[in-house]
Amino acid sequence: MEENHKHRVEGLLKQAMHHAVILIEAAPGYGKSEQVKAFLNERKKNYAWLRLRKMDNHLFFHWKQLLKALNEIMPEKKEALHALSMPDEPAQIAELIEIIEMNDEEAVLVIDDYSLLTDQKVLFLYENLIEASFEKLTLIVISSRKTELGRLCIKSNVSFYLIGEEELRLSSKEVQSLFKKNRLSITQEQAEKLTEKWYGWPLPLSILAEQHTMADETYTGSLEKIQQLCYFYLYRNYSKQTKKLLIKLALVDVLPLKLLDSLDEEDRELLENHPMFFFDYKKGVIHIQETYKEFLRGYQAKLSDTEKKAVMQLVATILFKQNDLEEALPLLLKSGLQDQAVEAIWQLMTPTTDYNQTLFLFEQSKLLSKEYLEEHPRAELQRVSLLFFLGKTDRIEPILTELLEKLEDKATSDKEILGEIHFMLSRIMSMKGEVSSLEHIKIASTYLPDGSRYWGEPAPIILKASWLRLPRYEKGVNDQLIKAQKMYEAVNPSITILLKGRNIYVDRFFAAEIAYYTFKIKEAKVRFLELLYIGKNDQIPEIILLAREYLLRIGLVKGELQEAQNQLKEIGKLINELELYQYNGLHAQLTGWIALYLQSVKDVPSRMIEESTREKSKWEIVRNGFTQARYMIQTYDFWEAIALLNYLEEVYRVYSGHWLSLMYVKIYRAITYSKIGNRELAIRDLEASYEMSFGNNIITPFIGCAGDMRYLIQIAREDAQEKFDDTWLDLIFTKAKGLERKVGTLRKQNDAENQTVKLTPRRKEILQDLAKGLTAEEIAEQRHIAVTTVRTHIKNIYGDLGAVNRADAVRIAVSKGLI
Repeated sequence: MEENHKHRVEGLLKQAMHHAVILIEAAPGYGKSEQVKAFLNERKKNYAWLRLRKMDNHLFFHWKQLLKALNEIMPEKKEALHALSMPDEPAQIAELIEIIEMNDEEAVLVIDDYSLLTDQKVLFLYENLIEASFEKLTLIVISSRKTELGRLCIKSNVSFYLIGEEELRLSSKEVQSLFKKNRLSITQEQAEKLTEKWYGWPLPLSILAEQHTMADETYTGSLEKIQQLCYFYLYRNYSKQTKKLLIKLALVDVLPLKLLDSLDEEDRELLENHPMFFFDYKKGVIHIQETYKEFLRGYQAKLSDTEKKAVMQLVATILFKQNDLEEALPLLLKSGLQDQAVEAIWQLMTPTTDYNQTLFLFEQSKLLSKEYLEEHPRAELQRVSLLFFLGKTDRIEPILTELLEKLEDKATSDKEILGEIHFMLSRIMSMKGEVSSLEHIKIASTYLPDGSRYWGEPAPIILKASWLRLPRYEKGVNDQLIKAQKMYEAVNPSITILLKGRNIYVDRFFAAEIAYYTFKIKEAKVRFLELLYIGKNDQIPEIILLAREYLLRIGLVKGELQEAQNQLKEIGKLINELELYQYNGLHAQLTGWIALYLQSVKDVPSRMIEESTREKSKWEIVRNGFTQARYMIQTYDFWEAIALLNYLEEVYRVYSGHWLSLMYVKIYRAITYSKIGNRELAIRDLEASYEMSFGNNIITPFIGCAGDMRYLIQIAREDAQEKFDDTWLDLIFTKAKGLERKVGTLRKQNDAENQTVKLTPRRKEILQDLAKGLTAEEIAEQRHIAVTTVRTHIKNIYGDLGAVNRADAVRIAVSKGLI
């Protein structure tokens, strides 16, 4: 092993020995076992090496091996260990843990190779040993694959240190030194190319360095030489049948583990012991080292098209059956299994599918043949649905209309596809504010009496897009909200049918929202509390989330900060309890609202405001658009705010069903113009929003802007009194000013609380150590205090700061200037 690399790894192990558990996870060929053994021997550590084999997946056999290893490092516990019975129950494992905890001498137990374990009882045994977090016994777990043990340690608050492939790879300088050790001189540039090609993998680089017959100049063509190594060491001596097998396997990027079932015992054993094949038993897949895969693909001409197609179909079918759909999809299309490909895309299209994944699915769907699309209208509908998710709604309506006419002309007997098309058209028409959307929903429900196959879940209907969609705004027409409410009451039964009988109470939500936007706050609160109860009773978390979102909004518009914070806390609790992590974006957005409400811009989550270089769909921009605009206004990026609001205006002008959102655009832009002194444009936007609101009694969006709106109304009174109703101006001014006073008090209290958090000198020291990333054990050693004392301090620090974990504590401390 190269000396610099050896010393670097020794440094990592030295640092790792301060932890209860050391995880070393890397593929074969990284020198894991050799380096750990050398480290332990040099430091004369008391250790036992438990080298695992496949037979260790039998608990009876493994229990004996484990006790034998423990006896080596704890000879004084020999009798106690010998007396232990087989761990048929957790109680016996607890006895073993108790014996180990009684050990007074420091010791190390090495488990090598953990990745061989698959038996649940044996895995359960080790999970318990790791969770015990022994004070005197260090567990070193060596694995040829990534494990879930790191996550277990975090969950159980166990101090651990992870050394992975990234840390064990050779750097380019270490590669250069390795060649020099073998009397071969290569340039730094050549070393960098070799390192990049082999990802710093020690095994092939060591083999390459030992080829003394290769002169220095041959390294200008390092790829060719590496492929020669592949040929001489990992291809030439195989049988013709084995060579063909390897070439076939290299056709695909990821191989399912179940593919081994189709191989004979000899081939299976070859792959299991092959240094270039890596088995991920947890995920059930096999990976081929990239360079070796490229080498094998150079021999694909030896395969016929029929052989290639057969391999891809076999692999694709296995991946599809074991639900590895993203891996299966390209292979399904390449091998001509178009039915399964379409089904895979439908399954991958979920309410939480993000833009990039949707784009991937759309690009894959373009590989479906024209003949197939002609014969399978569902596949055409699928492509339209993907366009919808990508925000290309302007292209959808004509495609759907043409498809519907084509099917009606053919007098298709497939009523289900007709229903799905009408359902999709209803969504498009709804966004455009067309009343025809309701007729499409009713038709769809008659064609789909058992519900929509593809859109039969409440999540996309409730939370995927903005909820309050209205008929197209008509200037000068009053009471449009009331008319819309009656329409929603009429259509709710049809929506319930389409959602497979699940009532999501569209009519009740709409009535509650009308109460909120018309500032009938008591009525709105009662209605949303009723919906909250319904959501809990019917076990539909999306209803609960949306109801709590509006209860949070009500708290803010009433100046009841504690109520809003309580709702946010409950939303976070529900997301964590039910693992609804797809709604973390909603939680972040609401956190941002409260922070901006208090004018505490530093507390706005970064995901709400950070610039992203990746391509976004219009819906991703729209989703956080108002939060970003308000943040820009409060951070004085007024022209950036105006540019964003102009973009949102363009979107909402096209989608007229979102005219309430268009009203918000004009309100925020009016405020922005007022702040840069352009009173004329401020009044223009205020007047436009006033005209949209006045005949519908919508006033909450204005009142919610508090002091900014109070100032805007003052400008309107001074410059354009004749353009507004006096009663309306007085009402908005009075309500906004009242909220401004409440919010002002809350902001002062918040600022004071930010400054009044006090920590003892010791806790400040430990907080600084936490910020540096030190563990409780490292802090204890550095501060010369007990680990239990450190953990008590950490717990109290979290309480003082109102933090839930280390990262949260550091973030709050930085924002309060404590570190």
